Amino acid sequence: TDVAVFSFPDLEFVRIAKNRYMGEIGFANVALHDDDGAVYVYGERNWGICVGSTFVARNIDGDLTGEWEFYNNITKIWSNDCSWQDEENWMECAIINNPIFVFKDGGKYFAFEQGPCFSRNSYVYDAESPVGPFTNRRLVGVLPEEITSNNFICYIPTLHQQFSVGGELLYSVSKNYNGDFDRYGNDRSADYYLPYFFRVKNWRDKLNIV
Repeated sequence: TDVAVFSFPDLEFVRIAKNRYMGEIGFANVALHDDDGAVYVYGERNWGICVGSTFVARNIDGDLTGEWEFYNNITKIWSNDCSWQDEENWMECAIINNPIFVFKDGGKYFAFEQGPCFSRNSYVYDAESPVGPFTNRRLVGVLPEEITSNNFICYIPTLHQQFSVGGELLYSVSKNYNGDFDRYGNDRSADYYLPYFFRVKNWRDKLNIV
């Protein structure tokens, strides 16, 4: 995992910080900037069909070009050493199974999850910290059949809390076609792969919002 640095707001390329992480975990998707200045980066490692585990790294100064620490959920210790990823019990070092988005709302930590294997269901956990434990898993959304049936699947769930209005849960999924067809030759092929966005209001109190 490398970190590319750009200036803001003109987005001019500045430099690349190489090898913040090396290994099998995909640290490149989800980040949480906490109130104390630390940035937590979450990554996934698959270990079967539709199954994977989530791991977490951090930089306590908030500068991802600096050295990273990695969390071992067995020892509950942060360290620059992540050699546990090569041991037989590496899955036990994960903070949770299945990919999640960790976010903070109202001073509390939560995690958002799409169920495994392109599930229609979305869930929220309560969390005591950026590394869990994650409890009180509850259903907060069900994707409509029009984008999940007839060989359509939805994946790459992404939380967009920076655009939340009034505290609702704002997330997107990518719809794709899971059949055998010419994705590039069909003159309507771009219509198959589209993002869909959902707002879930009162998600703290209600168990099932469609």
